[in-house]
Amino acid sequence: MDLLCTATTHLVLACKHEADVAQDNGWDASAEEWRTKAAKAEHLQRTLNEIRQEFDLDPHFILQVTVAPACIVL
Repeated sequence: MDLLCTATTHLVLACKHEADVAQDNGWDASAEEWRTKAAKAEHLQRTLNEIRQEFDLDPHFILQVTVAPACIVL
């Protein structure tokens, strides 16, 4: 679970960085897309933290119920 939370933290930081780079280059539409992705990643991060706090679940269970369905959709 900690690894998954760390990964989402890196995802948030990467999206924010890409938004900053796009903004610096004057690509406003791209910057807005990256800000939207960062917001979604932050939401995922908050959700995972809430699950971790609410339930004391096995990390493998968390991966099965949060990541596996998303992979199937992709």
